[in-house]
Amino acid sequence: MTEWLGALAAGRAVPEDDATREARHEVLATLLAAYVDGELPPETTAQIDAHLLGCGRCRREITVHQSLVTRLSRVTRPAVSTALDERWRAAIAAAPAVSPMPAASIDSAPEAPLAAAAGRRRWIVGVLVVASVLAVALFLGVRGRAPAIVVLQPAPLAVSASVPLLELVAADFRAASARDLPGRARDLETVRRAVPFAVDPLRGADLQLVAVWTTEFDGEIAAVLAYKWRESLVMQYVVSDAWLFRSLPIRGAFAQGRAIASESPGAGLLAWSSGQGSSIVVADRPWPALVALHPRAR
Repeated sequence: MTEWLGALAAGRAVPEDDATREARHEVLATLLAAYVDGELPPETTAQIDAHLLGCGRCRREITVHQSLVTRLSRVTRPAVSTALDERWRAAIAAAPAVSPMPAASIDSAPEAPLAAAAGRRRWIVGVLVVASVLAVALFLGVRGRAPAIVVLQPAPLAVSASVPLLELVAADFRAASARDLPGRARDLETVRRAVPFAVDPLRGADLQLVAVWTTEFDGEIAAVLAYKWRESLVMQYVVSDAWLFRSLPIRGAFAQGRAIASESPGAGLLAWSSGQGSSIVVADRPWPALVALHPRAR
């Protein structure tokens, strides 16, 4: 399982308790509007990118804000005709001067209840507008187009039986994706120096590296790279070939130049060997969608 230990040289992170995570959430939540508007520095933007992958509350706030910005950008102010503008100016110039109402009269003015009622109506209308925007955003999200599936040759070996080594990785993915991710994207070189095998990040136009750290499986060190991919969290576990070769099905498939594919509750997995280390890619999607991330898919 993921080790939440100190030692920056190993690229690991100290675990956060619930109170610390909630405090961090509150701080980042105040920056979401600036994040959507592109007003934050790159380091802060990267922190929010990593936080959004594990925080449904903030993702919903982002969706609402983006929808409001989009709708407001489409609103055009109606042009006032020259004739109407001239009539307004003439009416204002012809209006008699009005003396200020004494303070006592203002306090007792009959319009005060009407103003309060108007304020309540504006509040209700505002709530209805926000609810409508949220419903539209959720509807559009559901209608999002599915990504294209890439076919590999030779085809991956789909393993139906449970492979203990892959189940360890799937369990770690589920645990890590349920909390804020440790490490930062800029820790990549630190993690590379901490492991005895090559760590080659995934490539893709829709991939954004958001966090890097190390963990251990059965005493074997592994590098973990987390990505934002089409609004989903994808994690790449890079391990030694020797660790995965303990499994006979994996060893046989790799000897034929094939990848290994597997399904676990809530996670699809795709694994392959580069000859200098093995990668296991995990996401909350069926494994065929992950074929697009394989190096031969480019």
